[in-house]
Amino acid sequence: MAKRKRKSKKEEEVLIDITEVTGQAEDFMEKYQKQIFIGITALVVLVGGYFIYKNAYQVPKNKEAIEQMAQAEFQFERDSFALALANPGAGYPGFADIAKNYGGTPAGNVALYYAGVCCLNLG
Repeated sequence: MAKRKRKSKKEEEVLIDITEVTGQAEDFMEKYQKQIFIGITALVVLVGGYFIYKNAYQVPKNKEAIEQMAQAEFQFERDSFALALANPGAGYPGFADIAKNYGGTPAGNVALYYAGVCCLNLG
């Protein structure tokens, strides 16, 4: 036997609940519109500031640090750890100075690693 399906009150209640929820959402948006706008604006400013920092500051500093490390890496490869750490010659800074001056860059982090290896080998 086939049973007839009846519309229940639950379906009507669901429709009513959806309209109530959308009304509550609209009321919430109207009430807190200014705060939501300020929050979104602050988020956009923070994300924009991060990208400006990465592209306008960190990338050029990283390139500069890579250029500065050339002589120190040469001394490191020759097992002259004291020279590589402090004064590799030709007016270039050692790993310790590069790590201090370019610490927030990937090349500065590599220089810090090299400085640690130099200190380890020097005792």
